[in-house]
Amino acid sequence: MKTKILSILTVVFFMGTGLFVSSCKQQSHDGHKEHRMTDKKGYTCPMHPNVESEKEGRCPECNMFLVPKEGQEDKMEHHQGHDEHPPTKKSSGTPIFHCPMHPTFTSENKGECGICGMDLVPVELGEQRESLVPGQATVKIPERRQQMIGVKFGSVKKRSIVKVIRTIGRVAYDPELYRVQEEYLGVLSAYEKVKGSSLPEAKERAKSFVASSELRLRLLGLSQRQIRELANRSGPDTSLLISSGREGRVWLYADAYEYELPSIKVGQKVEATTVSLPGIFFNGTVKSIDSVINSKTRTARVRVEVFNKDGLLKPDMYLNAKIKIDQGEKLTVSEEAVMDTGTRRLVFVDQGKGFFEPREVLLGERSEDYYHVKSGLTNGERVVTSGNFLIDSESKLKASLSAFSGGHTH
Repeated sequence: MKTKILSILTVVFFMGTGLFVSSCKQQSHDGHKEHRMTDKKGYTCPMHPNVESEKEGRCPECNMFLVPKEGQEDKMEHHQGHDEHPPTKKSSGTPIFHCPMHPTFTSENKGECGICGMDLVPVELGEQRESLVPGQATVKIPERRQQMIGVKFGSVKKRSIVKVIRTIGRVAYDPELYRVQEEYLGVLSAYEKVKGSSLPEAKERAKSFVASSELRLRLLGLSQRQIRELANRSGPDTSLLISSGREGRVWLYADAYEYELPSIKVGQKVEATTVSLPGIFFNGTVKSIDSVINSKTRTARVRVEVFNKDGLLKPDMYLNAKIKIDQGEKLTVSEEAVMDTGTRRLVFVDQGKGFFEPREVLLGERSEDYYHVKSGLTNGERVVTSGNFLIDSESKLKASLSAFSGGHTH
């Protein structure tokens, strides 16, 4: 009986030992499996977190490059520490790789641009040159990259500046001015008749009528010279009412804004065209400028005497007029080189050997495709006229990185 009980206990002991060993092996296997699962790298889309992948690639929804999930970055950085050419990291963790075509796209790791797919390149901060413009830095761009971003150049030099003021004008149909001219000639004739009279009152009264008519002509825009010319005529200007249908002179009324008036002078040349007569140019001369500003439009009327070629112009026809103002020879820069931020105007100057220096400039009048340079540039300097927006982005980026790193790289 004792022998039988001992045998049963022995069997139970070995069965329990076997189950315990099997359980430990299973737990060890499950632990290794879980460890392998947690070691597996995962990637996701920055814009669509629901998109996940075990491999690098692009998001199927937006085509952006997938990035490591949270918790994977440290492992990747540890792995990158064993690369043959590891990227240089800043102590502040500032991104040091960017896209040559899109400098604002940056990354702490090598890879491709999420916008255009180009390989990211290191931000070059090794060779420093000072910049006097706050928030901007002098940048170095190799010639190959200059060709890629389409950098083009222009020269700062002296040019003959002809400022052009564009405005809308109409061929005069002015019955009021016609009547005042007629009145003026009438009272002037009456004054001439009583000028030798022995009655001083009659002479003074006739003289006051002449002065009153002259004042009305001045208010309607005629200059003193035009009034004197009118006094020598036998009658008022009929072109103010009707077209003769023959070659001759007609009046063109053009409106100029008050800020443009200081540049407009009597005697300046005017070129006019109309859409109804394409390819035909009508030339004229500024004869007078109204002395009163229109309170609603903030403009003053400029009276232009235009040669009516073949009698084609009719009263009240509208024309596009250009008043040409010769401003002489001045230092100029192409408008394409100027970046206007609203608070300042910048130009990137080619310093040679791939260096581009941001320069703040003070500009004057604009003439067609050029600005008058008052300060900031000198004659003969070469400036960027195309690709300057990308250079500006890189200049700002480099200035920011230099500020984060205390002005030097680590």
